[in-house]
Amino acid sequence: MIPWVGISVVLAAAEPLALSEAVAEALEKNEVPELADAQVVQARAARRRALAAWFPTADLSASYTRRAREARPNGAVLQANDAFGGLLLVQSRLFDATQITDLAAAGARLDAQRASAAATDRAFVFEVADAFFLVLAAEGTAQAAAQRLELAEQVESDTKERVRAGLASTNDRSRVELETASARLASTQADNALNQARLSLGFLLARPVEEPLAPSGALVVQDPGAESLYRQAVEARPDLEALRRQLVARRQDALEPWLRLVPFIDAAGRFTLTNETGFVGEEFNWNLSLTATWNLYDGGVRYADARDQAARRRAAELELARLERTTRLEIEQARTDRVTAVAALAQAEQRLRVAELNYEEVQARYRSGLSTSLEQADASVQLFEARVALAAARFDNRLAELALLEATGAPLPVGGLAEQATTPSSSD
Repeated sequence: MIPWVGISVVLAAAEPLALSEAVAEALEKNEVPELADAQVVQARAARRRALAAWFPTADLSASYTRRAREARPNGAVLQANDAFGGLLLVQSRLFDATQITDLAAAGARLDAQRASAAATDRAFVFEVADAFFLVLAAEGTAQAAAQRLELAEQVESDTKERVRAGLASTNDRSRVELETASARLASTQADNALNQARLSLGFLLARPVEEPLAPSGALVVQDPGAESLYRQAVEARPDLEALRRQLVARRQDALEPWLRLVPFIDAAGRFTLTNETGFVGEEFNWNLSLTATWNLYDGGVRYADARDQAARRRAAELELARLERTTRLEIEQARTDRVTAVAALAQAEQRLRVAELNYEEVQARYRSGLSTSLEQADASVQLFEARVALAAARFDNRLAELALLEATGAPLPVGGLAEQATTPSSSD
């Protein structure tokens, strides 16, 4: 366990880490944003495969054959001792109705993956902010615990002097010794909690966080009403946009089995070059073909696929409807939690003012010999608890602000970084 004083000395030597810097560093170094980008690349490749079906394919092959004897009936070279051949085969599907839905579905899935990646980055930004504010709250608690321990040790020293002078009883000394032990335990627990909070933030930043954190100002959270916030969320939240794009893809998938009933047309070109001219007498030859195919019956596969895709489309519709209802619920809960957190913060601030006044009064009476060491120890505990409660209330207030911003799709105001994380890329 690193003593609080040691931590203070180490942290004071470094520049404070701001929330915007922490978010930028996490987006750059953590694997989560990069994994989301990799999934976008995969979706882009899938769309390119769907697009490739619209283009012709060309295969070029060459061959050489060595034979024991030639075959030249009537002067026509049917088989040569050294036979050379080349083949260029060009094929293209001129029309296939299913390619239209396949390409549209692949494009919608690419858009959905972009929105999903933006949602992942956005959730990650808020996770970093949560961890950042947790460290600040843990620092406040650890500082309060260190101050409590310092006061407890001072009271214990004064009490021992009074016991030796006959001004206090041994019971008073035992009581303040117990308070010192409790304060030392609280300080140890607070330091450990601070270390754990820093480890969590460091995990997100992919490096140890040893520097102090810069206090962040109040987050700007507008609340024009639940319905306005819900409309904002529907338009701004990338996870909702991802599900909407997925639904577009599912609707295209549901059309594809029925489009198999439409005939498709293939074209092929075959170009050959050989020294075995045969009866034709030409080394170079070519032919073109055009084929129309109508799959009248495939054993019922298309109808099974149609039912499967219709069920998947319905599931996507239900998933989107559920997330929209969940969004409304999250907004209502976040608004309620924020009101509660603001009230709790005001109460904690008032409690701290009362505890500070009480401690100053008890300390003044103690110096005048009008109060005991026990009263001073109790006042110190009340002051510590009020400071811890204030740190917790500030943290809860931050979480409530973040929850409302996250539920409504609003960006985290940290220098534009959150806006970048919430905007899907439109480039291929």
